[in-house]
Amino acid sequence: MNVTELTEQAARGAGYRLRWLNGGLGYVPSIDGASAWTPLTDDGQCARLEVACRLSIDVTEFGVLSERVDGIACFEAFSKHSGDRDKARRMASVRAAAEIGKAGAK
Repeated sequence: MNVTELTEQAARGAGYRLRWLNGGLGYVPSIDGASAWTPLTDDGQCARLEVACRLSIDVTEFGVLSERVDGIACFEAFSKHSGDRDKARRMASVRAAAEIGKAGAK
């Protein structure tokens, strides 16, 4: 799954509706507004995604586990992100939200 597909599925998991900006040029996703939606790079947008999907975050010595009580979970190792803990957290949460979107559950 590429980054665009991942973020689209994550949006579905959170119950967000995406629309495309710039007349189709550049394909910048937006949630009910005119700003780009980039939870893989924006900590605030990722935090809102985590709340919308009811994800809990567990930081371990080796990585981040983003999970929901129904068993949907994703783990991202810090080593996959050159030790960047925030980037690992965002990826774990977006992946978990995408799994929720694929499952059709909110």
